[in-house]
Amino acid sequence: MAGVIKLSDERDFRLGSATVRPSLCQLAGSAGSCTLEPRVMQVLVALARARGSTLSREDLIQQCWSGRLVGEDSIHRAISQLRQLSRGVAPGAFGVSTISRVGYRLDAAVLMETDQDLEDALRAGRNSWRMGKAAPDMAAIETLRTAVKRYPESAEAWGILALLCRQAAEYAPPEECAGFVMECERAASHALRIDQRNADAMAASAMLAPLFGGWMDARRRLEQALALNRESTAALHDFAMLEMATGRPSAAAPIIEALLERDPFAPMLLYKRIYHLWTLGRLDEMDRVADRAMQLWPGHTAIWLARLFSLIGTGRAISALAQVDEAATRPEIPPAALTTLRLTTSVIAQRQLGEIAPAMEGDAVRAVVSSATRGPAQALAALQQLSAIGAVDAAFDVARGYYLRRGPVTVGPHHTSEDWSATDQHRKVTQALFIPVTEVLRRDSRFELLCDEIGLADYWRQTGVQPDFRL
Repeated sequence: MAGVIKLSDERDFRLGSATVRPSLCQLAGSAGSCTLEPRVMQVLVALARARGSTLSREDLIQQCWSGRLVGEDSIHRAISQLRQLSRGVAPGAFGVSTISRVGYRLDAAVLMETDQDLEDALRAGRNSWRMGKAAPDMAAIETLRTAVKRYPESAEAWGILALLCRQAAEYAPPEECAGFVMECERAASHALRIDQRNADAMAASAMLAPLFGGWMDARRRLEQALALNRESTAALHDFAMLEMATGRPSAAAPIIEALLERDPFAPMLLYKRIYHLWTLGRLDEMDRVADRAMQLWPGHTAIWLARLFSLIGTGRAISALAQVDEAATRPEIPPAALTTLRLTTSVIAQRQLGEIAPAMEGDAVRAVVSSATRGPAQALAALQQLSAIGAVDAAFDVARGYYLRRGPVTVGPHHTSEDWSATDQHRKVTQALFIPVTEVLRRDSRFELLCDEIGLADYWRQTGVQPDFRL
């Protein structure tokens, strides 16, 4: 239960267009300003802390009257004064609703009056998330750590910190992962204690565990987050990720499209849009988005890979090969991985020209299968390269090694120094099973068995939804 409100310790905040200064017992609105009785200000602070939730009579007594027995008249008087102030001093800024037999609820958007350093921390955290970095962004994380120490009641700062720690848990070295997992849990818990509707914290918790095999739990958690905040960028993004990972790119695409209308230059959204447009067969639009993304964010690994495979998968492997050889826009790729990628892209280009030599194709298949053992990202890339070559048996060997750790191809669970680093490729992910380049696998009878073995078929049965390839 929340403690007694000490007005001298409360920071200023805003209610819509009104400014509340608890330590001075002042309320300033569009029609002037006034000084409130301390008890009335305590009631206003308690309602504001609840962030739209209903407070019972007992909650108000605990926080504003130190738990002492008081009559209904005292509470009614404080509520009545707040309503008069909302009409007289701050018209339209806030209201107080009576919830029959339950309590009272403040109707307003509660915004903290923040110093510039908190604003800067929030902005840095949001920007880090939208960049989609395949590495912990320690500068942004440290900035947010400082911010939550100074502003411990900023649910927004705690929520964004939870998001960045969730990302860090995925991309940090194995020995650092557990620390970020625990920090994400703590940050999410703080955010939700302050604001039960904080969708950033809910999304971070929903996606903290690897998505692979946990699709049903993630869906439940994300649906809960979106039920409270339908406009949450993080929750919407992660729900689109879930849809794509479970074979429903047609459901994921409009979500990402809507988010891009809000933030047209976000790398995390742009590279997903490339895959979606490719999957939907909107190739002219895909090219426009991909070319713009490459110009805006040269060297962004996820964008670079999305463009590369979209060229390969649409009969333009010669252009893909030129992209591989263009060092100025190429992200950092381990030398062995780059050699394999150049070899396979050359083979695919020659095949598209009808000039392939069987021996060279065999060399490429062996090289790709070998590269898959260097880490999850290369195994995922190998799955796509082998599909593009048409080496279906080898592709299924890699898929079973990657998803099930069975068969002749061994894929470890952790990113390695020989593995390239790309967003959404440090953990097992299933999105690549449902893009056009892997259609050759979906046409094979073994694909349904693979989906059954990794648990996707059970997810489809439980949810009652069908993947696009079955429709």
